[in-house]
Amino acid sequence: MKEVKPDFYTQLGDAFWINTPLQLFDKQATGTIVQRGRYNAVLDMDSVIGYSYTQDWQLFYNGDQFYHMAGNPSLVGSTLSEDDMDAHTGYFSLQFIQCDERYNHTCLKVKSDHGRVLDLHMGKLVLFVFAMIMTAALTHMLTFNYLRRRRSLESRVSKGLKEHKFYCLYQPFVNLESGKVIGCEVLSRFEDEFGPIYPDKFIPQVKEQDMTWEFTVDMITTAMRELNENPEIPEGFKVSFNLFPFDFTREGCLDLDFVLDMNVKNFKLVLEITEDEQIATHSAVKHIKSLKSKGFLFAIDDFGVGYSNLSQLKTLNCDYLKIDRSFVMDMEDNSIRSSLIPHIVSIAEGLNIDLIAEGVENIDQCNELKGLTIGFGQGWLFGKPQSVDALAKSVQGIQ
Repeated sequence: MKEVKPDFYTQLGDAFWINTPLQLFDKQATGTIVQRGRYNAVLDMDSVIGYSYTQDWQLFYNGDQFYHMAGNPSLVGSTLSEDDMDAHTGYFSLQFIQCDERYNHTCLKVKSDHGRVLDLHMGKLVLFVFAMIMTAALTHMLTFNYLRRRRSLESRVSKGLKEHKFYCLYQPFVNLESGKVIGCEVLSRFEDEFGPIYPDKFIPQVKEQDMTWEFTVDMITTAMRELNENPEIPEGFKVSFNLFPFDFTREGCLDLDFVLDMNVKNFKLVLEITEDEQIATHSAVKHIKSLKSKGFLFAIDDFGVGYSNLSQLKTLNCDYLKIDRSFVMDMEDNSIRSSLIPHIVSIAEGLNIDLIAEGVENIDQCNELKGLTIGFGQGWLFGKPQSVDALAKSVQGIQ
C-alpha cells in the first residue's frame, strides 16, 4: 500500500493519521491510525471516548500545529490560549480541558450542555428537591408547634410563675363614714410579650398546675416589698391578700412567718378566703386558728353567694365579711338580692364582724350603704386597681 504522509508526529515519534479511510473496509470507514515503530493501531474514537449524541467533546493535538482528532471541531479554535490550557474541573463546571500526562499535547475538551447535566443528575436533583421540601415542612411544623406551645395559656402562665412575671395592683377600700382610704386589697395581674392574661384565665391555670402556694408567696412578697418601700403608705395600713381555700387543707403550706418578718410598718394583715366547702374541713379550721393566733385577720370574700352558714362563720371566727358586688349592684333596682343586705348586716352585728361592701360604683350606693351602718366600702367609686404610687396618692387624698 502506498503510505500517506502522517498528519503529525508526537514528541515520542508516534505518527498519527486523522480520519483516514481504512483499506480493510474498502475505504468506506475511517479511523485514526497511529504508528509506533513497525506497529500500526486503528483507534475508534467513539469507543475510546464514549458515544455522545450531543457531540459535547473534542479530542485534539496541540503541538507545533493544532490538529482536530475527533468529536466536535467547533469546541476548540485553531489556537489555544494559556488560560484555556490551564482550565480545571470545578464542582459545578460545565466544561474543562484535560491533557494526558504522557502525551501532554493530546487533550480532551468537554463542554457539557445543561441537558446532559440534568440527565446525569436527575435522580440526585429529585432527591435533593424532595429533601428540601421535607425539611421545609418539618421546620414549619416544628416552628408552628413551638410558637403555639409558647403562646398557649399553660406555657405563658408556667413561664410567668418561674420568672416571677406576675405583678401587683392595689384597690383601696375606705371608711364609708369618713371617706378616708384605710386599706387596700392586693390583686395579681399578668402581661408578657403576647399581651395581658386576665385573672379569670390565669387563676384556674395556676390551680391546674398546682402552683397556688408558690403563686401566693410570690404575690405577698412583692406587695410587702412595694408597700414598705413607699414612704406615703402609713403604718397600721390594712393590707388584704387573697388565698386559695385549697391551700388551707394541706399540711406544710400556709407558713406565713416570713410575712411577719417583712411587716416593718405593722400593717394589719388580712387574709381573704372565698366561700368554699374546703374551708369547712378540720384541717382548714386548724390552719386558720393558727394564723389568727399569730396576728393575721381573716375576711370571707364574696359573702352571700358561697357555702358559708352561721355555724361555719362562728367556727372560723373571721374578722370581716365582704358583701359580694352583685348585692350592691342591684341596690338601685330594689331587687330581692339587694333586700338581703339588711339581713347580712344583722348577721354581722350578731357575730361582731365588720362588713366591707364590694363593687361600690356611685354615690347613691355609698349613701345607702352608710344608712345600713356598713363600715367599709371598696369599688371604682373609691379607686380602680392601681399601682402602689397611685395608692399612696389616694391615701393622701390626692386625686
